[in-house]
Amino acid sequence: MILDFHCHYSPTFFRYREYRMDLASLVRDMDRHEIGQAVLSAAGEFAAYATDEGNAEIAAAVRRFPGRFIGFATVNPWSRAAGIEGLKRAHREHGLAGLVLHPILQGFEANDPLVFPLVEAALALNLPIYVTGGAPYLAMPYKIADLAGRYPEGRFIMGHAGWDFHFDVPYCLEACPNLWAETSRNGLANLEALARRFGAARLLFGSDQPFSSYAGEIEKIRLLPGLDDAGRECIFSGNARRLLRLEEAQ
Repeated sequence: MILDFHCHYSPTFFRYREYRMDLASLVRDMDRHEIGQAVLSAAGEFAAYATDEGNAEIAAAVRRFPGRFIGFATVNPWSRAAGIEGLKRAHREHGLAGLVLHPILQGFEANDPLVFPLVEAALALNLPIYVTGGAPYLAMPYKIADLAGRYPEGRFIMGHAGWDFHFDVPYCLEACPNLWAETSRNGLANLEALARRFGAARLLFGSDQPFSSYAGEIEKIRLLPGLDDAGRECIFSGNARRLLRLEEAQ
């Protein structure tokens, strides 16, 4: 079974209104494509500023479909102390198991000191940190790597494997052993370069649902050359399970 490290849900969405976020439809799509679990986080205004409400919706989704979703909290670092308290509450009261940062949506550089207190709060809670990557200037790979390098004890995920700035990603992963690349919305050739350099160990399958399709995102991983079935299994679920420490929780 596959573990999708990156998909979204919000009850409404302020942009791209052609996307409909329906949990039951998402679960049916997961079943069709043999997705056992998915890391779920908020989108739109619920990731930009209404994060407490968004995190509560994610927690409700986790409760509605037990065992199918792993909820990650989204917090805007501009909310400062209130955001840190919101993260602690999302973890303590809702059981959300990670933190998502959106530099382009929330308006900060990935390695700006603004984000350090929030990152430190997440690390104190032993939470992995997903940083949406690839946005020009704000979330370029080297900025995410700089953030990860400042906290070598943490677990950081570079969203979309750096997206358009894929040439920098191998150097970032090489410099930061505590950094993984999530595969959604990136091209097969770019992911092939990472797999050739690092094997399967540093890649995490993600779909970016509903903004991409399971069929296309899964096929990219299946087409990666030079990997055996065990390597693809690592990308599809093994690496994520280890990073999320799911075996330890059993």
